[in-house]
Amino acid sequence: FPVTIDIWSLTGNEQTIYSLYYQRQQRIDFDRNVLRLGLGVTGLVHSNIKYEIYPLELTYANTGTLSRDFQNLLDRLYDPLLRSNFVSYFNTSLRGTWIRDRLRESAGDYLRIGLESSGNLYGLLGAVGVEGARKDSLWGLPYFRYFKADAEWRQHLQLNREGVLAFRLLGTFGIPLGEQNALPLEKRTFAGGTNSIRAWPVRGLGPGGLSNYATGRLIQFGEIRLESNAEWRFPILGALKGALFVDAGNIWTLNDSSSGGLGNFRWNRFIRQIALSQGAGLRYDFSYFVLRVDFALKFRDPALKDGQEWVVLNWKHIVTGK
Repeated sequence: FPVTIDIWSLTGNEQTIYSLYYQRQQRIDFDRNVLRLGLGVTGLVHSNIKYEIYPLELTYANTGTLSRDFQNLLDRLYDPLLRSNFVSYFNTSLRGTWIRDRLRESAGDYLRIGLESSGNLYGLLGAVGVEGARKDSLWGLPYFRYFKADAEWRQHLQLNREGVLAFRLLGTFGIPLGEQNALPLEKRTFAGGTNSIRAWPVRGLGPGGLSNYATGRLIQFGEIRLESNAEWRFPILGALKGALFVDAGNIWTLNDSSSGGLGNFRWNRFIRQIALSQGAGLRYDFSYFVLRVDFALKFRDPALKDGQEWVVLNWKHIVTGK
């Protein structure tokens, strides 16, 4: 740790983190490369509280040449938010995470809080007169300024020797602060998939009352995410366990002008745009990891027309189209 702060009662195991992250997406219509460098500090306040602080994180994203068909689609849709997903950019950010993990203790709970901001170093560069640090661009590339916060809470209630009720709440909020009027693609949020609302595929839900099969949008991301899960886990045979679960949630945008702003978060309608799924699953506990298989069905789909959202009550109408 760079300094000694005795009042924090740190445990003395603080470590410096040097991180390097690279991701390549190679798709039919475009290629995208993301490189991220980070410098941070991690440590324990005591046995169940951990923190990470990254005072400096640099991200460079580069989108290769778009295919002709894909470029024509972007031009035809005239969707500024969708277009912003495929720009190349350079960004700097400051982020921190606080975690309290007592799932294996009698309290049976977990809490994670994360904060992140971008624009601090950019403002400093502009103040000292670095060429290019003007009008939310840096060295000819777009620069995204934003603030993002997310939190996750879990609670495990022991019913008997092996039966457990597990609850999870998740919230993410990101607000763009600069001229880009959006978060960079890698900082936006999405819903659907095995660790989210399980009846929808990854990035297949939302935003709001929109859907990929309703709008033709290729990627569904947002700035706000609300999600909850409830799961009953019970023993079947030895290490094999079963589960019954219910998922609820959605994502929303803040400044999307397409489709009449139906994907934007509004206090007077966001409850009606909550998606619900239900299902059952199997878990096999190998002690050092758990093999999980889930089967989920849509219970309520906010992208369907009024009167058809409750899929469980209208399955015949939806399947037959009558």
